[in-house]
Amino acid sequence: MPTFTASRLETWARNVVLTDRWLEITRLLSRAGIDCLTHKGMALIHTVYPDPGLRPMADVDLLVRADDAGGAARVLRDAGYCAVEAPNDGRRRPYLVAERDGITIDLHWHLAHYSRFDGIVAVDHDGVWRRARPLATPAGDRLTLSAEDTLLHVALHLTLGSEFGRLVWFSDVDALVRAYADTLDWDLALSEATRWRVRVIVGYVLDVARAALGSPVPDSVARRFRPDAGRRAALRTCLAAPCPPSVARIGDSRVYLGETLLMDRGRDVARVFGRSVFPSSEWTRSHYEVARAWQVPVFRLLHPFRFCYLAAKHLR
Repeated sequence: MPTFTASRLETWARNVVLTDRWLEITRLLSRAGIDCLTHKGMALIHTVYPDPGLRPMADVDLLVRADDAGGAARVLRDAGYCAVEAPNDGRRRPYLVAERDGITIDLHWHLAHYSRFDGIVAVDHDGVWRRARPLATPAGDRLTLSAEDTLLHVALHLTLGSEFGRLVWFSDVDALVRAYADTLDWDLALSEATRWRVRVIVGYVLDVARAALGSPVPDSVARRFRPDAGRRAALRTCLAAPCPPSVARIGDSRVYLGETLLMDRGRDVARVFGRSVFPSSEWTRSHYEVARAWQVPVFRLLHPFRFCYLAAKHLR
């Protein structure tokens, strides 16, 4: 059997199991009177991909309102899920990772929370819930993000989330733009991107998707999102734009610099750069997998020197 066919069938089988578990947990949440929005992979395979075997998934991502987080966690627990990664602080880490029989549910009450960008990226959660759309399934309707909010969220996850610039997430953007080519409200997308302070991020993602995958983003739209020429030149240097970063195999230090340059406002570029060079204790503990408290200040002290060394090495 050809490798692609075997991979597609394996992905399809995995996604069938994930879908069954997704339908179960969303049904239980609904019975408990808790609204949830399905996002990322599970929503995309049911809306923009013609075949669920074309888009691999590792878990199921759900968003609930912050006030419902405790109740939703209890629903998961009563359904037999055990916390794999629980939040240490409801403000700093607003999600719960729970697992049952090898299936993982990522329960979020904030769409995009990244410590380096606290107080900078500002997701409009009220608007996200207000613009939510039905997601039809054979088992009944669920809720998902609007196409415009999905575009912004995928762009955010692709750039500021884990594993910067993976090709599969650019494929998500491409599939989304193609599926909603005639109905996507670009004016709304630009307005919300500006409100969330992610206009430059979305512009960068759209430029890469257009160049690498031929995504049908109109030139007039791309120009409205695109940053100035100086910023684009810097992004080409840091991120090998418009090549997808995972294909270009760029190093971490270039990623940090690139993420910094993706901020909308000049003062936020400076803030993120400062946080990149002088990270928080939380980030240091997570990034360096520090086990003992006394190690945190040591790694925080050494990090600026390591950052500058790697930056000089990778940008030569």
